Amino acid sequence: ALVPNPRIAIWVVLCVALSIVNTLGYMYFWEVTISGVSTIYVLICVGLAVDYAAHIAHMFKESTGTPRERAINAVDRIGVCTFNAVLSTLLAVVVVGFSDSYVFRIFFKVLFLVVTIAGAHGLWLLPSILSLVGGCKPSSEVYAEGETTKE
Repeated sequence: ALVPNPRIAIWVVLCVALSIVNTLGYMYFWEVTISGVSTIYVLICVGLAVDYAAHIAHMFKESTGTPRERAINAVDRIGVCTFNAVLSTLLAVVVVGFSDSYVFRIFFKVLFLVVTIAGAHGLWLLPSILSLVGGCKPSSEVYAEGETTKE
């Protein structure tokens, strides 16, 4: 499992759920009706929401120190890559937004919403929550030979 710590996994699931709920809410205001097309795109985009949150959570799990230090370390280590994923996806989908096709316009709207909302939840909300409730993880002992043992 990518995030075997239940304390962290619960927050990842919450961030993904919030991303999808927020996307569905903004779809209403952007006049995207729930149809077969929009539903398929939302289901596809769940993977992006999981991706953004899971990478941050995995780095948080691997980091040591106080919850705040672990959150900062997670964003330092993988935040730039996650931000690049968000930005490159947005740039790739912007071209589709100018299409006259209904399917492409819905694709643009849904993907734009998911990427911005899930990206914000993964890069901002999840580290903030984990810095408060993520728990401490002491660093392992380091020996002169370079071997480590976990306590």
